[in-house]
Amino acid sequence: MKRSLILFSALTLILLALAPAAAWSSSDKAPAAARRKLVVATVESEPFVIKRRDGSFAGIAIELWNQIADDLELTFEIREMELPKLLKAMQNGSADVAVTALTVTSLREEFMDFTQPYYHTGLGIALLPKFKLAWLNLFQRLFSPRLIILMALILLFIISVGALIWFVERGRNPSHFGGESISGFGSGLWWAVQTMSSVGYGDKIPVTAKGRVLAFLWMILSVVLISILTAAITSSLTVGQLETQVRGYHDLVHVRVGTVKASSSAEYLQKNRINYRAYPTLREAMQGLKAGEFDALVFDYPLLAYMAKHEMAGEVTVLEGTFKKQNYAFGLPMNSDLRLPINRILLEKTADSLWQDILYTYLGYEDHRLK
Repeated sequence: MKRSLILFSALTLILLALAPAAAWSSSDKAPAAARRKLVVATVESEPFVIKRRDGSFAGIAIELWNQIADDLELTFEIREMELPKLLKAMQNGSADVAVTALTVTSLREEFMDFTQPYYHTGLGIALLPKFKLAWLNLFQRLFSPRLIILMALILLFIISVGALIWFVERGRNPSHFGGESISGFGSGLWWAVQTMSSVGYGDKIPVTAKGRVLAFLWMILSVVLISILTAAITSSLTVGQLETQVRGYHDLVHVRVGTVKASSSAEYLQKNRINYRAYPTLREAMQGLKAGEFDALVFDYPLLAYMAKHEMAGEVTVLEGTFKKQNYAFGLPMNSDLRLPINRILLEKTADSLWQDILYTYLGYEDHRLK
């Protein structure tokens, strides 16, 4: 009897010791989620989510999620969508997990949950290379609406003065301003342009009193008009040169800015009252930068750097350094039962040396900040 009591007590202690471990293992497997096929929402965001030619996905975030799903024995299907739709899917619960370069923000925390961060970074700024920016800026400034209007007014003055000198001189000075109407008017235009540019060559000279008074007034007015035009061009090019010298985020208020719609960078620009032009995707925003639709592209630094290196080498440059720190995490609907089991596996994976190998494969460097 005593021996049976001892065996019963020992067995009870063993069962009590194993119970927490069994409960923990059960919660890790997330049985409620594992019983159904999960919908994983994603947005192409190289190198975190890379869409292959066959329609499958790879990348830093995808590889990490695949490892987590394997450990938790989860089945899932990936659905690609634009960022605004992905955020909406998290809000209404039509997707179970968001796997992409998704930044944790206070605004998003109001309608969705996040896992532990798996990557730390910040915003960056992409620009055109200096030599391309200089030529593009020169072209845009020379053909700005202000200068076009000014040159149109000067042309109107030239036409008017040319017509007046021909009308005044055609009767008494036919050798210089005579002939058919078209020929005489053309001579008047030629004289007006000559006088404005170099005070005449002497091949056409007014001889009447009215013609000489007109010539005197036109000489004075020409100096004024040329001075105004020169000052306007100089001012426009100088301002343009100053505006395109972006050295950091403090200069964004002075230039035209572009970003991606509904992104954390758009939230930053709105909060800091910086006007911007939004594009549906990063690739479209990059094309807008190349086309000169704006001067500086603000977005997540690793995504800008990856695209600039792999798709637009020599066409776009990214400033060194980041601002406005960001954390990437997986998104979840509010009160998701996947949050705790995913967090435990995620923390294990990002502390492993294999995680550093993944980062090195896609980024070319290890993320020492996560060690």
